[in-house]
Amino acid sequence: MLLDEALAFLGRLHVVVLHLPIGILVALGLIELRAWWRSSDSPAAAWSLALLGSVGAVVTAVFGVLLSLNGSYDPTLLFRHRWLGIAVATCSVVVFALRAWTDHERAYRGMLALTLLLMMLGGHQGGSLTHGSGFLFASAAAPDGVGASPAALVFETHCYECHGSSQQESGLRLDQRGAILAGGESGEPAVVPGRAMASELVRRITLPRDDEDRMPPDGRKRLTGDEMLVLIDWIQAGAPFSRAVDVEAAPRELVEELIAMGLDIEQVSEGDPRLSASLRFAPDDAAREPLLLLARVAPQITWLDLKGRTLSDAEWAELGRFENLTRLHLEQTNVEDAHLELLARALHLEYVNVYDTNVGDDGIAHLSELPALTDVYVWQSRVSDDGIAAFLENNPNVRVHR
Repeated sequence: MLLDEALAFLGRLHVVVLHLPIGILVALGLIELRAWWRSSDSPAAAWSLALLGSVGAVVTAVFGVLLSLNGSYDPTLLFRHRWLGIAVATCSVVVFALRAWTDHERAYRGMLALTLLLMMLGGHQGGSLTHGSGFLFASAAAPDGVGASPAALVFETHCYECHGSSQQESGLRLDQRGAILAGGESGEPAVVPGRAMASELVRRITLPRDDEDRMPPDGRKRLTGDEMLVLIDWIQAGAPFSRAVDVEAAPRELVEELIAMGLDIEQVSEGDPRLSASLRFAPDDAAREPLLLLARVAPQITWLDLKGRTLSDAEWAELGRFENLTRLHLEQTNVEDAHLELLARALHLEYVNVYDTNVGDDGIAHLSELPALTDVYVWQSRVSDDGIAAFLENNPNVRVHR
């Protein structure tokens, strides 16, 4: 037990010491770049920097491996980051050996350049582990109202680093509604919709500062009183993961024009401007590419039924414009894996049916980051048992029907 605690402590030192070898190796790279530019020999300080950089890289890699044994991280990102870290440590030792005991300056500088490249790649994977995949190019702006829950900004600011798509401390994930309701390793739901005071999340964020169960933990930015009220109000409202889609009604003349062309379009309900649309029975002579016509009211479409259609490449390319979908029927169509990647911005999408299609494991993997997804139908598709298992590992609260 004491040994386990000691190893866990050393693992946590990874984030403390990792910047030291990074700085040293970057400094070494800069002075070698200057020497190369001036066609001069390596400066005397290069030997010392190479030694310190290699030792620091090895220690950092060892601590990183220990840390990986005591956290819940995205397995793909963790695999890349771990082996890139080990590669950096190995290459840095080779750099030192070439600098200290050989005169192969070209080989030494080439290995140093490779080490720095691997270090940048490993650093990016490490950043993705702690801040979420795609963090480097993510917009700094807060998520807009459409497609984001009222509590999304609070979660993003305080919670996703440890309980997001890349890392789930204590088995808890807070970026998917199903995962929030399931809770973590404790077995208690993090949120009980409509009952804020019975929700574990509210209990944790309102505990006294010195309570070890308080969230966020020491060292993390605390929630303000207003932020706590945002979460409480959100839970009392039923914990909707996304706000109601706020869209303007499509021009009545346009809808009537599309209906006259043979497209089946209906308003969801009186007072709700969203539309349900079906191309299932659209006559072939009504429009050669009917989805292109339907894309004219894409923001208003919430239910889309394409069952049995063979769509053109141009039509499939328009699928990404239907960002407010909640239900999508693609059964018995010519849909391919790459087409499902176009749904990345459909943050309200709850239901996808790819029965009797060529969709395979890569296809359903594209659906992994859809926060509202609850049901995927894959009967008679090319989705394998392994593909379903991999999908469910990242989306344990989505029901895959086969």
